[in-house]
Amino acid sequence: MTAENISNTELDTTIRRALAEVLSIHVEQVTPSVNLVEDLGLDSLDSAEVAVILRERGIPLTKSAILQVATPAELITLATDAMASS
Repeated sequence: MTAENISNTELDTTIRRALAEVLSIHVEQVTPSVNLVEDLGLDSLDSAEVAVILRERGIPLTKSAILQVATPAELITLATDAMASS
């Protein structure tokens, strides 16, 4: 995946699926405004796993970057920016 060949919908789906996989929840629970830490229980180990999955799919985010955002919507924005600058 590169910035040129991924749509916002694909990016959203990829991020939501990665979060759901790592957190062992249904992807439907990963809504745009849900709080990653408070509502879904994302911790630093989870964020590292999410970062690995996303990097494998061409989305260059780090564990620390993931922990700096509160919601999946913010994570998608961060990923979009990261892909545009890579």
